[in-house]
Amino acid sequence: MLMIIAVPVIGSPHLDRLNEEMAGDQGLKMCTQKTNLLDCPVVTGFYTSILDADYASIGWSDVNPGGGYTFQYGLAGYDYLNPDAGTSFYTENSSKTITGLQFETAYDVYVRSECSNPTTSSEWAGPYTFTTYAEPFCDAPFNLTLADVGLDYASFTWSFPNSADGGKVQYGPVGHDPTQQSQGHWVSVFGPTVFTFEDLDPGTSYDFYVQSNCINPFADSEWAGPLTFQTEGYAGCDIPANVTIQEVGFGTTAARVKPVWNNIEGTSYCEVRGGRISPASLSTPQPVFANIYNLRTLTQTNGSELNFNVRLYTDAGYSFIVGETYGAEVRCSCENGEGLSGWSLLTHESIFLVPDPFAIGK
Repeated sequence: MLMIIAVPVIGSPHLDRLNEEMAGDQGLKMCTQKTNLLDCPVVTGFYTSILDADYASIGWSDVNPGGGYTFQYGLAGYDYLNPDAGTSFYTENSSKTITGLQFETAYDVYVRSECSNPTTSSEWAGPYTFTTYAEPFCDAPFNLTLADVGLDYASFTWSFPNSADGGKVQYGPVGHDPTQQSQGHWVSVFGPTVFTFEDLDPGTSYDFYVQSNCINPFADSEWAGPLTFQTEGYAGCDIPANVTIQEVGFGTTAARVKPVWNNIEGTSYCEVRGGRISPASLSTPQPVFANIYNLRTLTQTNGSELNFNVRLYTDAGYSFIVGETYGAEVRCSCENGEGLSGWSLLTHESIFLVPDPFAIGK
């Protein structure tokens, strides 16, 4: 028997009805399932695992196992859609540690999943906001005391705060900056709060500082000090007295400074060191050099004065600075032959202001 099967053609009512059925609930469900396969899971479950004054560790639920994440952060309220506004990282972990943060500052974090099958990114999750702690504060040592002093050594005692497990001690020339390691000599100390510095120069003034190192919070304190001290001079060896700037000559190519002094020892060999004076010390009874490590020491003396036409620089390669104040200190050999006396301290009689040579005579 011959059977004839009718096949709907395009545009026929049968095909239109078939299309309507495909667009029904079952067809919609199939389409939705296909779309979900293309989705990349959105990050959830933010938390802070570590938080301090300048760093933080941020975690989230690992919704994309086997995949990765793009992590970005910036100051609270920043535009996370602007690639130049924040700082971004790629990570395959579900956490990220960020360092170098500002103290007591709020930050926003955004994270998105990065999927590979198919290659796509999720929507950004966030902001997750956290605020760093205040700057950690470590108390400075106290009760700084000069316990003993000799020709070439000095011993000190002090008290650490309860939060400190040790610290640093430092000595350097009077007026030096303890925060600049190149200007002083420092040593880490633990246990007993006493320390002795050796190999010091006889009859020389120094500044002593001490700093706490704390565990909780993990921080260093400010430097406590200065405690100014002077080592002993050789027995019977007197420090030069009455150092005075007798003559200052400017306005020619041979600028000169001539200090004079009373060499109590009566010896012929003396040393003169000179340089720029710290502006902050000019109003105090005890002027100090701005940077004692740049001083120039001269030996062109006859035992009581600097030879004529000898310049005093902060350094051999630099000239005087107009409007700045300079000064000089002196030490001389001991009559008993045991060495040199201590340096004479700066006074307001041993410093001078550099005038403008072009204004002289006007």
